[in-house]
Amino acid sequence: MRHTQRTVALAIAASLALSGCRADDDQPTDDRADQQADDDVDATDADGRDPDADDGSPADVDADDGGDASPLGEVTIDQTQTHPNGVELTIRAIRVEQNAIFLDIEAFNGAPFDILLTPFELASIVDDTGKRYRYEPPEDNDALLIEPSGTLEGSIAFIGRVGTDASSVTVQFNHDQDGEPRSPADRDNADFSDAPSFEFADLPLPGA
Repeated sequence: MRHTQRTVALAIAASLALSGCRADDDQPTDDRADQQADDDVDATDADGRDPDADDGSPADVDADDGGDASPLGEVTIDQTQTHPNGVELTIRAIRVEQNAIFLDIEAFNGAPFDILLTPFELASIVDDTGKRYRYEPPEDNDALLIEPSGTLEGSIAFIGRVGTDASSVTVQFNHDQDGEPRSPADRDNADFSDAPSFEFADLPLPGA
């Protein structure tokens, strides 16, 4: 029997769109300076104030600072479930970023055979408003395979922006499209569950 430890880590990098800025080579340097001075004069109103300046009025408040922002941050969970086949799964923490939810997990395979935590990408998060977040499997171990007596730990990602009206999530591993477990945690099928089902309900989100 081999004793192995595998680590899953998935980082979502935000792509930055860079807008190119270039000078107009067809216009002489002096003409461009004169044009800039004219533009500066045109930018002021009759009172000598820049109309685009922030005077503290409500109209100058950034619209992005309103209620559409996600509750970003991390919350410790430390909940563990054990399937009768010997697999133990722990959710250590939930981390909410701008466009994704990350779960920090640790799993130990106490079964005498390989197990898959997410066969066919069957993992999901649903928040308490009913919104579902798409599982993004890691490239090197998309089914989260764990060998006998092996341990898997790391972060897995679920894509989607969390709204401020969401306060909790339910996490499912190896459930069908109707939300039913494909390998229920009962003694009758424990010896055959190479893809055990887990459900962690009503886990709090940051700021909840």
